[in-house]
Amino acid sequence: MMSDQDMQNQKQAEKAQTKDKNTAAVKTNELAAKIQRNLEAMKQARNSEASGEFFKMQSGQKTVLQFTGDFSPELREFPEKDATGNVVKDRDGNPKIVKKVRYEYKVIDLNNQDKGVQTWAVSKSVSMSIESLLAEGFLTLKVSREGSDMGTKYFFVPVGSGKAAE
Repeated sequence: MMSDQDMQNQKQAEKAQTKDKNTAAVKTNELAAKIQRNLEAMKQARNSEASGEFFKMQSGQKTVLQFTGDFSPELREFPEKDATGNVVKDRDGNPKIVKKVRYEYKVIDLNNQDKGVQTWAVSKSVSMSIESLLAEGFLTLKVSREGSDMGTKYFFVPVGSGKAAE
């Protein structure tokens, strides 16, 4: 038979276990809610990409882009990649993140005008090529892409006459 002290100790232990279970349930619910929010954010990001918020080209693709005149440099975070295009990871196995300036242009893909104005993010070297043509007044360019990752090259051919601003 248990003494009164033993019974009190047992009841306190049971209360502590119940409290631990409730705390764990709250933490699990908080985690589930956080995961649900992140899943929704990822879904929205994929939908905005599919709906055409950002313009992207594949290797071998050709199109005609009309530049709206809106462009700016933007600091973005990316997973770091090595020379072969593989993601570099830290000692814990997480992708290393690097910040890079991307040059973003508002464009209309004349072959897919239903997508409306899209953002095209490019590297500094591609931006310099685009800006030299924009400075000459060419707002519409035939663009072709060759290669992938670090080997990507874009080729531009102006459409129409230059000095569009005049």
